[in-house]
This record gives sequence, C-alpha cells and structure tokens, in this order.
Amino acid sequence: MQKLDPPLALEKLESVGKLGKIPSWFGSLPNLTKLVLCYNEFDEERFLKLPRVAALQNSKIIG
Repeated sequence: MQKLDPPLALEKLESVGKLGKIPSWFGSLPNLTKLVLCYNEFDEERFLKLPRVAALQNSKIIG
C-alpha cells in the first residue's frame, strides 16, 4: 500500500469511523480551516493533544 499525503491546499477535513492515530502530516496542513471527526473514539482529552494547525477556525467531534 502506498503512503498517502494530503494536498497542502486542503481546507476542510472530515473523518468518519475509527481513526487509530492521527497521521503525521496532520500538523503540516497550513490551509486547514475546518476539521470534523465523526465516531472516531476521540474524547476531549485526545482532541486537545492533536497537533496545532494555525489556520484552524472550526472543529467538531461527533459521537
């Protein structure tokens, strides 16, 4: 399986389903303004440990 890297211009990211760990590239998305995590087994404590994304304006955890 090939490693997938997101485009640096990515502005919105929504993940649905179990996410074992945060990808290493997550903190290097300079244009990410919206993040939605649905049913990822993330609680507030794990969410606060996410790498900081400077442009992030809106984030939501569902489930």
